[in-house]
Parts: sequence; structure tokens; C-alpha cells
Amino acid sequence: MSQFYLQSSGVTPPPPTTPITFTNIGGLTMNGLNSANVALGGTLLTGFGYNGVSGATAAVSNNGYIFTAGGTLTLPAAPASSDKISIITIATGVVIQASPGQIIRIAAQNSSSGGTATNTQVGDTLELIFGSGTWFEQNSNGGWNLA
Repeated sequence: MSQFYLQSSGVTPPPPTTPITFTNIGGLTMNGLNSANVALGGTLLTGFGYNGVSGATAAVSNNGYIFTAGGTLTLPAAPASSDKISIITIATGVVIQASPGQIIRIAAQNSSSGGTATNTQVGDTLELIFGSGTWFEQNSNGGWNLA
């Protein structure tokens, strides 16, 4: 565990005896304010709240999800154009499930309609942006299998 001291413009910073504590899990650093830093490669969407999850989870547009164990993230059924989702895995067995009628596109590959993307290793990341019935890869790290 490491410590970080907050400094803010125009506001008196907390004294050095008031640390904000971060926890590091396999290259992922989180604090209690739902922000995260990742040392796994790739980039991380900024301005997002990141939620630590495992098991079945319904995604909310413009949010990030950090899988601490395997599980399924079901993408929103009625997203707006340009909605985004960010996924970070620190476990295997993470499945991203498109809603009926949607596809997931990573590089030049498409899932089936209502299909899935499954991570292949710990540390895989995936950032998706929605448009025209498709969740397009905006950025990714590692391997994702489409079905």
C-alpha cells in the first residue's frame, strides 16, 4: 500500500498527516473515490467512475468496470450514439454480452448479433463506443475472443 497527498488549486491542501490511501492489486491502483490508475498497458478513459465488480453486472453507459473475478457484463440495451464503456480485467473468465440486436466489433472482427467478447488473460482491457447498433473498440489491450 502506498500513500498520496492531495493538492488542490485554490483550496487549502490537507496536512501531510492526512494521506489518501491507495490499494494496488496486480498493477491496478484504486482509491476510495472510484478513480483508478492502471499499469497494465493501454490507456484509461478519463472522467469515468470505475466500479469494482464480479459476477453478473448490468452496464450503465459512460462508466468503467474493473473485474476482480470472472463474470458477465451486459451492455446497455438502449445506449445513445457515442456512449462509452470501459472494462479492465484483473481476472480471467470475463464475458462482455451485447444486448439483442447489437454487435461488438474489435479490430476487423464482429461478434454475432447479441454476441459476446471474452477476455483471454488477466490484464485485458477494452474500451467501447456505441454507434449504429454496434459497440466499436476504441482501445484495447490483450486478447478478446468474439462469439
